[in-house]
Amino acid sequence: MAGITLFLDEDVRPLLAEILRQRGYDATHVLEANRAGKSDREQLAYAVSQGQAMLIHNIRDYLLLDRQYRDQGKEHCGIIVSDQVPPVRSAALSWRQVQDFVKSVAVLLGVERAGRLQPRPISRSAQAGYG
Repeated sequence: MAGITLFLDEDVRPLLAEILRQRGYDATHVLEANRAGKSDREQLAYAVSQGQAMLIHNIRDYLLLDRQYRDQGKEHCGIIVSDQVPPVRSAALSWRQVQDFVKSVAVLLGVERAGRLQPRPISRSAQAGYG
């Protein structure tokens, strides 16, 4: 599928990269790229070098990095922020949460057909993957 390619941060479940690929999206997890333990700055620089948008849960660190990129006149390919799917006792509930998360990302990627994410203010809905 043409368009946005994703680089999933270390705190995102590796299973999500596999599920997104099964749905036709180009998604790579940090672990698959042998980049575990690298700083957020290094991960974002790598994603930029690969032409990938970051899919993350830790908004605070990436907000700072985004601001630094903009202040320096640098561009990245986008940062998608989502609440983390919490671990739960029921496997069925956990799977449903994963499916909802993947659907949210797919909706966002479907809206952003130009191949690059458009900058927009961070909101609670954006953090949940819906905005």
